[in-house]
Amino acid sequence: MSGRLARGPSKIHYVRGNWFDDVIGATSGHRQTDGAEDDLSNRSLLNKTFLADGAFSLASGAVLILAAVPLAALVNAAATPFITPVMLKALGAGLLIWGIFHLSAARNGGPVAASARISIAGDVLWQVASLALLLTAYANLSAAGIALVIIGMIGVSDFLFFKLRGLARERAAIA
Repeated sequence: MSGRLARGPSKIHYVRGNWFDDVIGATSGHRQTDGAEDDLSNRSLLNKTFLADGAFSLASGAVLILAAVPLAALVNAAATPFITPVMLKALGAGLLIWGIFHLSAARNGGPVAASARISIAGDVLWQVASLALLLTAYANLSAAGIALVIIGMIGVSDFLFFKLRGLARERAAIA
């Protein structure tokens, strides 16, 4: 289903748009319809967090895939690489899937509670895996590698915090 353009008094409207129109229009401010979720400021905290996590995951996944070789050289301390370009490309592909999941779950005012729980569980697993990587491979990682893992943990913990808070707000609004 594709969007149909209609001229309004001051903005272009998408009528019966697809998910791409919903996501891009909501984040760029170039979409206006008659629904409550049209304006980014009218979206729930959970929905905004899903949009941000989706966009950041897509960007990070693309960087990991496109720059796998130089990143692998940057994060490894030893001559024998612990983290290979293939591993980084696989992680990048996983982040692309993660980003698509978040953006598709955020469309039409979502996500539903099940998507939120899956996302929260994924963020917790990311934290556990990152901590395990630091504990087991600390000696094999460069200072830049350690810093990137820690920065990733901080970013994911921010998304996790806002997902938990957004889900709590939605549950409180229902009760």
